[in-house]
Parts: sequence; C-alpha cells; structure tokens
Amino acid sequence: MYYDAVFVSEVIAVVVVAIVTIATFAILRRLKGEVPAELLDSKKTVSILIPARNEEASIGNLLASLEEIVKGAPFEVEVIVANDGSTDGTLRLCEEFDFVEVFEVSKSFVVGTNGKSNALAEAVDRSSGDVLVFIDADVVVGRNFINLFGMLDGEGAPGLISLQPFHVTRSFGEGLVLSFNIVTLTGAVISNQLRRTEKIAFGPLLVTTKDNYLATGGHRSIVSETTDDIALANSYSAHGFRVITLLDRSIATFRMYPFGFKQMVEGFSKNVLAGFKSVSLLAVLGTGSYITAVLSLDIAVARELFHRQMIVALVVYAVVTFLVACGAKMVGRYGRLNYLLHPISFLVFLFVFVRSIARSLLSIPNTWKGRPI
Repeated sequence: MYYDAVFVSEVIAVVVVAIVTIATFAILRRLKGEVPAELLDSKKTVSILIPARNEEASIGNLLASLEEIVKGAPFEVEVIVANDGSTDGTLRLCEEFDFVEVFEVSKSFVVGTNGKSNALAEAVDRSSGDVLVFIDADVVVGRNFINLFGMLDGEGAPGLISLQPFHVTRSFGEGLVLSFNIVTLTGAVISNQLRRTEKIAFGPLLVTTKDNYLATGGHRSIVSETTDDIALANSYSAHGFRVITLLDRSIATFRMYPFGFKQMVEGFSKNVLAGFKSVSLLAVLGTGSYITAVLSLDIAVARELFHRQMIVALVVYAVVTFLVACGAKMVGRYGRLNYLLHPISFLVFLFVFVRSIARSLLSIPNTWKGRPI
C-alpha cells in the first residue's frame, strides 16, 4: 500500500510538471510573434537610453552590439547613457564609443525611490527621439533589434513593447537562475493573457513613443516603485495604451548576473516578492504547483534510492530533468549540469522567496549595487 500511494503521488506530480511545461511552451511560442520586415519611418528618430551603475562587466558588449546598428540605420539614432554614480570603469568604457553621449545623473539618490527610474527620467529629458528605447546595460542586441521599432508604426500599434531577452549563462553559478526564469516568465505571461489591465512588462528592454511616455507621466510617476517595469506597464494600461510582451533571441540576449550567487540573490530579492504580488491568482497557483511538484518528485527520488527502488527513482528523475530542461531552454541557455542538478536551483528559489518575505516582515531593506531599496 505504501508503494502504491507513493507511485500515485509521483504520477500526479509528473503530470502537473508536464502540464505546466506544455502550457508554458504554448504561451511562450505566442510571445515570439512576427517582427515586422518594414523598418520605422525614416523621418522619425530613436533615442536609446541606458541606465548604468557599475556596469563595467557588461556595458561594453551592449555598446559594441549597438554600434553597427546606430551607424547603419536608415533613421537617426542617438544613444544616451545615464551614469548613476559608477565607481568602476563604466564611464571609461562608454567614452570609447564616439556615438555615445554620457551624462552624470544629477539627482541625489533618496532611500525609498528607484535609482533606475530617476536615471531614466533624466535621460528622457535629454533625448530628442520620437521613439524611446530603455535598455539595461547587460543586454546585447541581435539582428532583428532594429526591426522592433517598426511595430510602433500604423494603426493599432501598441503603446508599450516589452521584450525579455534570451538568457545566456556561462557558469553553473549563473545557471542557478534557471528556476527563477521559468517561474517568473510563466507567471508573467499567464497573468498578461488573463488580464486586460494590470499588465506585467519585462524591464531589460522597453520600447515606446515619446508622446505615449509623456502622456503616462513616465518614470517620474513611478519613482517610488521597486519594480519599475511592472509599474510602468500598469501606468500604460491605466491610460488606455496596449502593452505587449515578446520573447525573441534574434532581438536581444543578456547575461543577467555575471558575478554569480551573491549578485543573483540580491537581484531577485528586490523583485521576487513584488512580482508575485503583481501576478494573477491563477498564475500563483500554477507556478506554485509546478515548484511543489518538481521538488516533491526530487525528494521522492532521493527517498526511493534508499528503499531498493533505484531504477524507478532514476527513471522518474530523468523524466523530471527532461521536463525542466524543456521549460528552461525556452527562456535561456544553461549548462547540462544545471539541468542535472536542477533541485539546487529550485531550493535557491525557495530560499530567496522566504528571505524576501522575512526581510519584508522585519522591515529590513534589500540592497542593490550598494543602495538600500
């Protein structure tokens, strides 16, 4: 009877993981969409705005990927970097590219505000483009990046385009974000499919027109919000603008946390709790069931190894690993060891989530790049 009950519970858990994986695959395929072949009207201008605080490890790659696009575009493009008190080589790297304008953010950081929003608000003030592109310093643009702006032309154009870059990792430590990416992207896209308003955007790359941006109040209207991308999307929805989300590696990729575990914990700690509060109840239930099913199966496998069920346990673990890998490969590139040792990633996710709740209850501020948030 014991083994019958265990077997049934394992089958149920495998089915849950499979259903969520298939649903995620179906939803994320819809996010790829069709990038228009026609470029933006040549009479229009584009401002690419990059917030930067101690981005020496990544901003050079972004600017190098932009150089050919900027110089070969059939419309005018300006690139503005908002240097927000960097103490590393960020400024020096930016000055190596002759097409980049760099300025120092003038407004002093105030606890309880979002430094990124402050920086981008000042960057918009300096911009002259009809189209605004907000892009994080750890992004690298791809061959279809320039075509993205054409989506803003014509009737029925979206008010805000949000793109989640394809995540590229280079080490096991970086690859621990595997579970975070599956869970957060799945939750976000499920919520966006279910809701007409209260949309969720992906912050690494946002595109809009300047007129629409100013009509919503822009970043200055959300300067007190930790999750600026979600707040901006909600502001656009509240003003009647359509928000769309995309996932396309031909447009952009990124390397999110190149310095490993500590940086990853800090980065997700500031967002994960706020993100869960922002998604729909169905999204929370779906992602929660997925995490529970994966970890319960992994625990069951470990238990069965000590009950002379080694072959069954290994088969179950192989199936779970395959399903996790299928979900992860839709949103990023991770090492084989990250798939094989996926329980570590899911345990880290739970650690960060519980840590965020505890810090919130104890009124302990999270920090990011040396600043309390």
